[in-house]
Amino acid sequence: LHEFTKPGVAYAPTYELVPGENGNLYGATSSDPEAIYQITPSGTFNIMRTLTYDEGFGGGQLSLGSDGNLYGGTNLGGITKNGGYGTAFKITPDGVVTVLHRFDLTDGEYASPGMVQAANGKFYGVATEGGGSLEGTIYSLTALGTFKLLHSLNYPTDGGSPQGQLLLASDGNLYGTASNGGSTAGCGTIFQVTLAGAY
Repeated sequence: LHEFTKPGVAYAPTYELVPGENGNLYGATSSDPEAIYQITPSGTFNIMRTLTYDEGFGGGQLSLGSDGNLYGGTNLGGITKNGGYGTAFKITPDGVVTVLHRFDLTDGEYASPGMVQAANGKFYGVATEGGGSLEGTIYSLTALGTFKLLHSLNYPTDGGSPQGQLLLASDGNLYGTASNGGSTAGCGTIFQVTLAGAY
């Protein structure tokens, strides 16, 4: 449907596409700078917005909110190219970006796995690094930008470097994976966390 041909503008579409309410598909590149794009099922491609360094870069997975907006996280930026630990943002179908949270390392870094929305309206996500042990965090965020750190992973017991978007299961809990740690073997964990943050 589309071939990315512009290095330095928009490339490396690493993460899954998200269907929008209008039937089109949406995605984000993991490039520097990061581009949020739209493509129709017939292949009409459009870059909705290229993020500034203040808005973050090196991001990935988007999710569709119940309000019709798209939500996502970035790995770096939030201040300048050489400053900041990533952001969480929303973007309207018209391409208007609002930064909801700027990570400061104590609450996470590398938030490209994105977020999932629960029935309470809050979004839940992981940051691959940062937190109390620098091994990653789990957080909640509202559409208005109210952020809460739910859990900082501890490498020996919890695992470290959580990867991928959290899964919201039918039991109301969130499930995810950490790519290392968790025991003397250090080979990773599969975890459950409640919406209140009990890990």
